[in-house]
Amino acid sequence: MSANLRAFCTDYRKFTSPDEPVFINRIYNILEARLTDDYLREQLRKSREGWRKAQRGAMSFTINDQRITPEHVMDLFINGWVFHMDSAKRQEFLRLWPNPLSRFQLQNLIADACAQLFYMRNLIRFALREGAITQ
Repeated sequence: MSANLRAFCTDYRKFTSPDEPVFINRIYNILEARLTDDYLREQLRKSREGWRKAQRGAMSFTINDQRITPEHVMDLFINGWVFHMDSAKRQEFLRLWPNPLSRFQLQNLIADACAQLFYMRNLIRFALREGAITQ
């Protein structure tokens, strides 16, 4: 596993953990309440849906009657390999990782999620610059 991917997961996890101050759903909710421009609010809603789609992914596959989704592969990677060393998740991750579909899912989730994070960052910058967000 690449050191860069592990480093990325350290930051990415902050956006997906409800205990973190930058938990993405919390940020979406704050922006929904504070944006004063209807167009920007609509763009925010599209970004939220894009985030949900990134987590679900464009495809899933089945191994031994178990549905494998991108969100599941990311959970196994983060909680079984990078951070918590949950032994059951680690074993499942190691079993799935040689499958090119699971690597594809993880890579696509990362790319799509990053696109939404950057989109949200740009939306916030624009809203602040235009005075379209309340304190």
